[in-house]
Amino acid sequence: MPLPEIDASLREIAHALDDRNADGFALLTHVQGVYLGDARLDPVMEELNRREAVVFVHPTSPAGCAHVDMGRPAPLVEYLFDTKRAVINLVLTATLSRYPAIR
Repeated sequence: MPLPEIDASLREIAHALDDRNADGFALLTHVQGVYLGDARLDPVMEELNRREAVVFVHPTSPAGCAHVDMGRPAPLVEYLFDTKRAVINLVLTATLSRYPAIR
């Protein structure tokens, strides 16, 4: 999905579900620093909720992680933290409560 581009993402949801019979979507924990749960992504979450979509969240590394990864591979260190950042943001922004039909 071409996040954080909202209109393109909405078109991709429609295309994937209506034309391609997709089983669900993979979303990164953040794209260009915009984390899941950010209000800018609400139109996408609304559409995923309306369609009762299945969503898989895949971690990625935040910008600047090379300064704190202790020389370890980013997936080993940063994926854990980035997943937590996204989940905390989803909870604290009530995104999960506002869009309960997303599976």
